[in-house]
Amino acid sequence: MAGYGPELRIHPVVLCSIADSSERRNEEAKRVIGTLL
Repeated sequence: MAGYGPELRIHPVVLCSIADSSERRNEEAKRVIGTLL
């Protein structure tokens, strides 16, 4: 498919990890900084 951008695949566990980190953050925190292992 020439002319289209690169295909991006995200594993469902990554999405769950991001959602979990967001829910656990402090209410006053403006950013969540972490590492996906």
